[in-house]
Amino acid sequence: MITDMTAIGETGDHVAIRKSEKLYIREEAVHLSDSFSFFVTLELKWWRMKDWNSQIISTINEKLKDTRQSDLRFFRVEEFKRNVERTGTFSGKCPVCTRQKIIINEIVANIDQAIGTPGKLRRDYDRLINKLASHMQKEHGFYTPFHYTYRHSFYGIVLGTITGFLLMMLFSQYNWAYLSGGFSLGLLVGYIRGNQKDRKIREKKMLM
Repeated sequence: MITDMTAIGETGDHVAIRKSEKLYIREEAVHLSDSFSFFVTLELKWWRMKDWNSQIISTINEKLKDTRQSDLRFFRVEEFKRNVERTGTFSGKCPVCTRQKIIINEIVANIDQAIGTPGKLRRDYDRLINKLASHMQKEHGFYTPFHYTYRHSFYGIVLGTITGFLLMMLFSQYNWAYLSGGFSLGLLVGYIRGNQKDRKIREKKMLM
């Protein structure tokens, strides 16, 4: 009798183990299915972003194919196209970029008129390109060429001129020498420091 009860107990344990294994396998299958769906979703999002980028850039090129190169440079069209591509790339994670895509679609639909004719469309285009540039700089770390060179040069001029003026007041016998010296030295130091930071940005390929 004891032997029979032990056999029954062992059979019950085996059944429980098999149930546990089936449950584990089912959970793993669900996990793998969710992971597969996640990666498929990411892939689809990537292709949609890439397709949107291509369509927008193609539309810009088509509408502006007869526009003069001087106008394209003046209205920063190449910069605009680069920021359009970045907007599409970052839109998967950046809600601001996602909203900007709607405005970009509206502007690009009439970009030839915006560049060719003064008026509301041009003002909207100017507002958008500045807004994109500001967002790319603040949120995604892209900078216009010579951004820090100009900024630090300006700061250097201001600080150098103030310092030179104060020295000129203290040592009036040297007249304007301190003022001009402070201006020149401040400009030189600011230029060198700003140029070093701009070079690092170029090396990281983070130019606007």
